[in-house]
Amino acid sequence: MAIYTLNIDGKTVKLKGDKPPTETEAREAANLTLPEKGITADSSAGEVALTALGNVIPDAKNLVKGAYEAVTSPVKTMEGLIDVSSAGFGKILDVTGLDK
Repeated sequence: MAIYTLNIDGKTVKLKGDKPPTETEAREAANLTLPEKGITADSSAGEVALTALGNVIPDAKNLVKGAYEAVTSPVKTMEGLIDVSSAGFGKILDVTGLDK
């Protein structure tokens, strides 16, 4: 039997076994809970695909909402663009040393 040393959430766990432990087995041995929701290292391709598909509708809604707000609030849109560009310009000055 091999001894497997794992680091899970900053905690080192040593487990004996014939094969590497799954994330669930390692978390149980370390008394750590599994994440309630989301993809883990043990997730199957089907679980990953279903999770991704489940995000399509909320993401599309957010995209439409953001585009609507950009069109209906041009002043806020311009303020946001100015903020982003000035932050980027400030970073360029910092990197090049021209700010001094």
